[in-house]
Amino acid sequence: MKAILICVTLLLAAALPAEAAEGTVEARGQMTNIGAPVFTYDAANFPGFYYDINKNIGTEQITLTLTNMDSSGTTATLSDVEGPEGARGIIYQTTAQMKNFKFKPWGSYYLIGFLGEPYFAAYNVVTTAAMSSAGESGTPYLYDRSKNRNLMTNEQLAKILMNSNEEMTITNGTPLKLMEGYELGVLSVNLNETKVKLELRRSGKSVDIKIISPGANNAGMADKTYIFTRDIGGTTGIVTIAVHFKTLLHEAAGDSAVVDGIFQISDQPTSIEIDQQYGKLRMRTVDPSAFTITMDNKDNQVAISKNKVTELMPGIYLKAADQDATAESPLRYYLYSLKPCVCN
Repeated sequence: MKAILICVTLLLAAALPAEAAEGTVEARGQMTNIGAPVFTYDAANFPGFYYDINKNIGTEQITLTLTNMDSSGTTATLSDVEGPEGARGIIYQTTAQMKNFKFKPWGSYYLIGFLGEPYFAAYNVVTTAAMSSAGESGTPYLYDRSKNRNLMTNEQLAKILMNSNEEMTITNGTPLKLMEGYELGVLSVNLNETKVKLELRRSGKSVDIKIISPGANNAGMADKTYIFTRDIGGTTGIVTIAVHFKTLLHEAAGDSAVVDGIFQISDQPTSIEIDQQYGKLRMRTVDPSAFTITMDNKDNQVAISKNKVTELMPGIYLKAADQDATAESPLRYYLYSLKPCVCN
């Protein structure tokens, strides 16, 4: 049995691109064939697209419109020329949707699936029921504390790095480990445990020192939340790190604090500028009001033929069968992406 498993593993690895064989698996979409002139992949039939089953979030889709299908069923083309309705052979679309922070009193934000991964698009202005139940009012805090709230207005997205409501205790010696080299430590807690002095470090260097008052009487969201704002590309003053503090403790052995909400986005933006290339596709439209992105294959005609693999977008491939196709049995193909292998 062990020998059989080893053989199967080797066969699967051989089927993947050589540079990606180790440590990845093929996330395969629904099989179709060139007998179908139009076929759409979305999160329901292609696991390479982002989808949150718990919240039903995920709108990525790619529509393939074939032309030049030969009568023998062996080849077809995804044209780079606009058709009668202005569409080319490949159209990719995705739209941001609202998602609650794990720490719900902060409200919600716009999440968008892009190239199979979740990205931050904007903070949401709508006050949620969760905020009211927590005794907060007004605009959601992270939206309110950002000068610019919508990255898409500057043709950008940001990776969502952390979104947690897990309780953790932090000190100066054991800081809160964040992503991209950041960590947040407690410098001191005052005697009556109402205020905490915090230091944010990046790669060992101090970048921010701030005092907040989570233990004060009638403390509000501003008193309980540490925020760090940055400029991301053309987007100025947007909150990139937020940490909510639940309790403080002042002791002779050392001061500490308990956090119960963390949100962090990358300060290295992902560009979605018009005409930017992503593999065979280029950015066609970006609508920051509707939170929609459209790409197509302008200037990149794609041929589908026997045993051919084409990378349509970074990490997303179209694979045609090694098949002697006929008119009765047209050439089969599917989309796939390469995902990290989590099996032992």
